[in-house]
Amino acid sequence: MTLNMLKPLCFIIFLALSAAFLCPVAAGQTRPTAQVIAESGNAEGMLYSNKLLGFTILAPGTWHYFSKEQNDNAHAAGRDAVRASKSGLSQAEQAALDRSIDNTQIMFQATPLPLGEPGNAAIFSCGIERLQTATTLEKYAQANKKMVLMTPSVKITKDIYPVTFNGVGFSGFETETSAYGKIYRQKYLVTIRRSVALFFVTTIQNNKYDQMLDYSLKTIRFGK
Repeated sequence: MTLNMLKPLCFIIFLALSAAFLCPVAAGQTRPTAQVIAESGNAEGMLYSNKLLGFTILAPGTWHYFSKEQNDNAHAAGRDAVRASKSGLSQAEQAALDRSIDNTQIMFQATPLPLGEPGNAAIFSCGIERLQTATTLEKYAQANKKMVLMTPSVKITKDIYPVTFNGVGFSGFETETSAYGKIYRQKYLVTIRRSVALFFVTTIQNNKYDQMLDYSLKTIRFGK
């Protein structure tokens, strides 16, 4: 599967996960914004770090991080696809969806090969949603699972489960779907930190990448 095949579906789900109408927007934006949080992140070598959220994680060795421009383009494409797929919503619901998307940012993405080269069969993505009201991990994951299942080709292969990385609790679920004649799997993990939903999505079409991505998730480190 080429990246051109993998990317559109990945980001449709990536953004749909953040657009579950779970967190209505209060009057006035909480600071810092999702954009400011995203801009406080930095990828150096294989290490991604984010100062405002206080976490670091390693991408698989030799993988390639997307540039900011590539992330912005992917975010825009996914945003437009999600909005188009929700054309039957009421005006109020559409407005809520738009605000939810506006509170969502891509933090980083990485693939085995540089963007544009054929043969990519996996992508490792991280994003955030700036929450406007309090929620729980399970409620957030449940709402996102419901949203994902609105796509007919998606099925749950592992229902919502808890997992801990270096003392921090996450909630996750796993899916399988078909596209362009291929089968690919996604793992979604989310934690809530400093009024922000921090989520990781791994998309895999080739089994050889399973261990690499599992290892990367285990490298998550959180500061105080």
